[in-house]
Amino acid sequence: GSAEVSAKITVTLFSSVGFNQEYITKVSEDGTWSVFLGIGDELTPLPQGTYFYRVDSIDLAGNATFTVGNLTIDTETILSGSLDASSDSGLEQGDKITNEKTPSFSGMTEAGANVSVTISGTTINGLAVNITSAAIVQTNGSWSYTSKTLADGNYSMTAVATDIAGNREIITEEFVVDT
Repeated sequence: GSAEVSAKITVTLFSSVGFNQEYITKVSEDGTWSVFLGIGDELTPLPQGTYFYRVDSIDLAGNATFTVGNLTIDTETILSGSLDASSDSGLEQGDKITNEKTPSFSGMTEAGANVSVTISGTTINGLAVNITSAAIVQTNGSWSYTSKTLADGNYSMTAVATDIAGNREIITEEFVVDT
């Protein structure tokens, strides 16, 4: 931040789960200040969550000002997904064998995330396949993807979710197309 040169800055960070810590610094000669946020004297990284802060500034004459706000620590995202039950047509549910040439996949991710899906593998004729497309993600985080036409063969579906903070999660699942 910025403030009057030599002012004392106190940042108080707290959360709804009882976290409360103060960080104290002085404004440098160029009028800027910064603090490293963390837990304890070792400044262990803060866990994910929303924190509220209050920044107090007291200049050399004793004049005080403050501002308040909140910040969110977001260091991970979630992703699940699999061959849809409606596409899983093998002898046993969940065996990841389908007789559909355009199998569908679905799962859940963090609301607001983007999901890309890559289908890769080898057809029974030995042809390599590598197709990447965007999945459709709903506002609640559910996502779905229907593959382009695939020949009989062994494949893997790799889904990559990227949330609005840039965090990524990757899942991969093997499946067989047998029409």
